[in-house]
Amino acid sequence: MVLAACHHAMRCIKNRTSWTENQKRFRVMSADQFSTSFAQQRLWFLEQYEPGTGLYNIPAACRINGVLRLDILERSLNAIIERHEALRTSFSVDKDLPVQVIMREAPVLIRPVKLAALLERNLTLQQFMDDEAASPFDLTQAPLIRATAIEVRADEHVLLLTLHHIVADGWSMSVLLDELSRLYNAELNGVAADLQALEIHYADYAVWQREWLQEEVVQPQLDYWETQLKDAPSVLELPTDRPRPARLDYAGNRVHFTLPAELGAQLQELSQRHHVTLFTTLICAFNTLLLRLSNQPDICIGYPVANRGRAEIQPLIGFFVNTLALRIRPEGSLSVAALLEQVKAVMLAAHAHQDLPFEQVVE
Repeated sequence: MVLAACHHAMRCIKNRTSWTENQKRFRVMSADQFSTSFAQQRLWFLEQYEPGTGLYNIPAACRINGVLRLDILERSLNAIIERHEALRTSFSVDKDLPVQVIMREAPVLIRPVKLAALLERNLTLQQFMDDEAASPFDLTQAPLIRATAIEVRADEHVLLLTLHHIVADGWSMSVLLDELSRLYNAELNGVAADLQALEIHYADYAVWQREWLQEEVVQPQLDYWETQLKDAPSVLELPTDRPRPARLDYAGNRVHFTLPAELGAQLQELSQRHHVTLFTTLICAFNTLLLRLSNQPDICIGYPVANRGRAEIQPLIGFFVNTLALRIRPEGSLSVAALLEQVKAVMLAAHAHQDLPFEQVVE
């Protein structure tokens, strides 16, 4: 079996705080209900604000070549759900705040669909995938994952997986697809899958995060972000072709394009010459574009970081990703070299203070 999917590339920056033995033992109570992480709490409130939408779904599609054993695939997926508590988690309310409710069992059935049947309904494969990705979840019901196997031909299937962002992130999808491939192939070949034992679960991390934020070590990070974002612009005034709507309608889109190989090589060479990463160079270019379009010299760019510096959480499925705000304020007419140096300094400082959840920065 071949699982082909786009894995999300996210940088993993080493955290400075250590996971002590005492912190590992946060799970002293054999409870099934735990506090949410700050990211989960914010996403839960956003879900209440925009209920019945698929805005916070994470879809993935992978092609399976060869004759599919749907029974083995379903067992493999449920083994992952049993292994990762996040996939057995639903959400309830306690004292007006969301809590994680971990189910002992939360099996999922893989829905079989034939492409021919879709075509008879005048649905293309892409339309079906888009509809499935947009279908909402009920956060009170676990598991917050759906699976559909579409038969393209007898020896070719497309597996659609949709998860709610509150229990997963881009890194998690890579973990899920990797473990699914290994478990499926292992049973298909009659051998045991060699999966790394999980030392902790997502609920442990959520409890630790809230305990850690009560400590004095947080204050320097909070001070940094308060200083960095003081009086930051709340809106980027772009010259749009129509007025900004009074309420966000989420009717956005994306444009895909490929950089010519020669330009890509030139960007790599520029980055190496100035001792910065290609990502830093592209952020610098993006900031310059926004500056010229908006005529605003003070711009904030948000981007995600994996937030998985600790070895214990790297193999977990869960919502760990954090958002960093880069505030870039070029003074005067800077050279490319000077602007790259400024952006590099801002990014390094942001990464040095990345432990504080973005939700706490906003508050």
